[in-house]
Amino acid sequence: MMNLKNKKKIVLITLGTLSIIPLPLAAACTNTNTKPQTPPNDPPAANPPANSNPGKREIVPGVSVDITAYPSNVIYLSLYYLHRVEYIKTVNKKDFPYIGESKQILEKLLEVEKTNDEVINNGISFINDFKKYAENDPNGKNFESDYIDSAASRNDKKYQVYLDYLINLNYKFREIQNGAPKPNNHIKLIKHYWNLLKPTRHDFWSLFYIKGLIEEYINLKENDMKTVEELKKVLPDLENAIAMKQALAPAKIANINLIIEPLKE
Repeated sequence: MMNLKNKKKIVLITLGTLSIIPLPLAAACTNTNTKPQTPPNDPPAANPPANSNPGKREIVPGVSVDITAYPSNVIYLSLYYLHRVEYIKTVNKKDFPYIGESKQILEKLLEVEKTNDEVINNGISFINDFKKYAENDPNGKNFESDYIDSAASRNDKKYQVYLDYLINLNYKFREIQNGAPKPNNHIKLIKHYWNLLKPTRHDFWSLFYIKGLIEEYINLKENDMKTVEELKKVLPDLENAIAMKQALAPAKIANINLIIEPLKE
C-alpha cells in the first residue's frame, strides 16, 4: 500500500459510494496485531445514486446490537462504512442516527478482539466523543475538527489509530492499489461480502457495505446493463432494512440470493 504521508488532503465533500473512501479488510483482520500504517488518500467519490439523500433523515430509535456469528471482517467493514462513508454523507453530524449502535458494536467487539484493543479503544473514544458532540456536551465541542485532523493526519490526530485501521482494511478488501480500485471486480466483491453474511442475521448495520458496492456498480456506465437492472432489484430491500434498523427477513434474503448467486464475475 502506498504511503502518501505528505500528500494527504482533507476530504470535505459529500461522499456517495464506497469508492469514495477506501473500503476495509477481508482477510486483514487476521492480522490485528499490526500497527496501522498511514493510509493514502481515499479514492475519489463516484457519482452518488439518484435516490441518495444526504440531508436530515427521520431518526429511528436505537436498537440492541448482537455481533454473534458475524465474521470480524464484516464488523470492521461495517464500522468503516458507518464512520468513513455514512458519517461524511450526513450533512448535520448531530443528526447521525447510528451512534448508539456503533458504541454497542465497538464495546462488544472489544470483548472478543483482545489483540486489537488499541484500535478498538480508540474507536470507543471516537464514538464517546461523537455522542458528547451530538448531545451538545461542552466536552465534545471539538469533535468535528478532531475528526478532520485525524482523517488528514495532522495536529493531535486523536482518532487516527482507529480511522487509519479501517481505511487500510478497506484497501485490502477492495484490492485497491496506488489509490485506485482493481477494475471490474465489483461483482466479485458483492458476492464475497454477501457470502460472508450467510451465517448471520443480516442485521441492518451489516448491510451498508454491500449496499454501497451495489450502488457503485450501478453508477458505472460501462457495466453490463442487464446486471445493473438485476442489482437494482436488491436495493429497496437493503434500504428498507437500514431505514427501519431491522434485519432482512428470510424471504428477502432468499430473493437476494436468487439475484446475486448467478451473477458472473
